Amino acid sequence: MPRRWALLETTISIRRTRQEDLGDCWRSPVASGQNASCVSASRCDLDRRGVAIRDVDIAGDLVPGEYTVEVTVRTASTQRSGRAALRIREP
Repeated sequence: MPRRWALLETTISIRRTRQEDLGDCWRSPVASGQNASCVSASRCDLDRRGVAIRDVDIAGDLVPGEYTVEVTVRTASTQRSGRAALRIREP
């Protein structure tokens, strides 16, 4: 029977791409909620197609603005990355 799990390392980075005002330039990016990154490694079960599906929750406060979210997933044999735009608006 083939292996039905894989070890995955997932890196998620959120980077601010646009400053809203001059004050944003003077604040520390991390302290002001402009950038975040998280890395996790875990064993994930594979479905019958050999695909791992995993939900990831990232908690934290991002200040309003435009961001780039990049996700990289690594296994023992391959690495895949994807990128998307994210806009946070004032509540």
